[in-house]
Amino acid sequence: MYFKAFHAEFEKIARLQTRSLTIVGEQKIPKGDYAFLPMYCKDKKCDCRRTLINVLQVTPEYGPFHAATISYGWEPLDFYRDWAKALSEEEIKIMKGPALDHFNTQSPSASHLLESFVNLVLDDDYSERLKRQYAMFKYKIGMKLPPDLEKQADLSGECPCGSGRPFKLCCGRGKFSRRYRR
Repeated sequence: MYFKAFHAEFEKIARLQTRSLTIVGEQKIPKGDYAFLPMYCKDKKCDCRRTLINVLQVTPEYGPFHAATISYGWEPLDFYRDWAKALSEEEIKIMKGPALDHFNTQSPSASHLLESFVNLVLDDDYSERLKRQYAMFKYKIGMKLPPDLEKQADLSGECPCGSGRPFKLCCGRGKFSRRYRR
């Protein structure tokens, strides 16, 4: 599974939708601004229904610093058990998350950032946004979306970039036309 940053495909939308967290007096997390930047699997045959979220400390005076990578899947555990039969129960729980992703480097404050993600950043609106971003990303890379993902992407709805145009005629336009989606 190879992941690609959402902002690499949808720069305008990402500028409007990126979640951030400012830490001012916390002892466990260095003070500064942290951006939560989702990445999605770029295999159009894969329907893993999860995201990896890179947490970057983006305070200008410190320079960008990778602080954590969080794995987050929104489907029930049974979905991941069925999807990844070869994985252990512990690996499946990490895949669903929210959890620190074991395949990526984590800073000493990563576990505290995960806690902040769960308690402060991950609300219902953000969870729904991540689901829609996943569906939009998969559509853009040429995946033939199952009906539930097509509904989630809201292809004919207004593009989140603010253009007022339908998503599929705006930021959803890509190198793949409908007839080539598989």
